[in-house]
Amino acid sequence: MGRLAILDCSDCQRATFIPSQKLDELVDHERAAPNSKFVDFVCPHCGSGRRQPIESISTRETANEVQQVPIFNAFLKCSVKNCPAHVTVRTIAISRDQNAKPQKPLAQWKLDGIKCYEGHAVKTPLEMTDHTVT
Repeated sequence: MGRLAILDCSDCQRATFIPSQKLDELVDHERAAPNSKFVDFVCPHCGSGRRQPIESISTRETANEVQQVPIFNAFLKCSVKNCPAHVTVRTIAISRDQNAKPQKPLAQWKLDGIKCYEGHAVKTPLEMTDHTVT
């Protein structure tokens, strides 16, 4: 038995399910609004990326054992030159290997409303400085 977080995509209308405890590890905030918690998430089905406030993410109980999902954590450049912050965007990885790629390639991501810790927009075209898989 476990609990799943449901990340809905408003573009393709598909949902991504991740264990609720994994969601807790992905939460971010901006410096100007430390109490405003969110996850910047890219849909692994269509590549649409949006800021999802924690309070808008629903959860549900499941009778099955919850499988861990490999999360691809992309660190993208901010649009402001010399900004010390980066933009952290999450999606599903193709495997748990540290060199794994995201299910939807970076070139196919379409980000909307995603900002760095300082509140600046993400640089376009997207430029990844690093990544991890957790």
